[in-house]
Parts: sequence; C-alpha cells; structure tokens
Amino acid sequence: IHLLNRWNSDFYNSVILCFTETCFNPQIHGDNTIYIPGFQTFRSDRIEETSGKTKGGGLCLYINNSWSQDITIIYKFCDENLESLHINCKPFYSPCRLSSFS
Repeated sequence: IHLLNRWNSDFYNSVILCFTETCFNPQIHGDNTIYIPGFQTFRSDRIEETSGKTKGGGLCLYINNSWSQDITIIYKFCDENLESLHINCKPFYSPCRLSSFS
C-alpha cells in the first residue's frame, strides 16, 4: 500500500479507498502499521464472538485529508453473514447542497 501511495497518482489522489477481507487484528496490526500518509484510517475488524469465525474478514476505509477531515463512525456491524462500517463525511466542498455524506 505504501508503494502504491507513493508512485501511483490514481491511488494518492483518491478520495476514498475501501478494502475488504483485510484480516486485520488489533493485537497484530496497530493503526501505525496500516497508516497511509495523507489519509485517515477507519477500520472494522472481524469479531470472533459475533461472527463465529476466526480467519479473514474486516473492513478498512481510507479517507483523503484533502477531501474531508470531519469524519465520524456512525455504526459498525459484524455477524456470521455481514460486516459493515458506516461513516459520515463532511467534505470541504460539495457542488450540491448536501452538508454531509453517509
């Protein structure tokens, strides 16, 4: 990810990057390990107690700081069939009259 961010303009100019099946685990991967300069990181790791699964899963969103810095997590969900991460973003500029995107 770090090499893509450094050498691929499509990557580092992206507003939102979304990765699924991250297999991130709080005990193994701290936010410093997955940090991308210029992006805020929002993740939802698979929870064994609610999903019944020990491998795979997980979501990670990267939001470009040049697009928005007022971002909040609204909702995280994880069960045996579905994992979701809902955020609310207030961009610096929006051509329409919306104040935020969820």
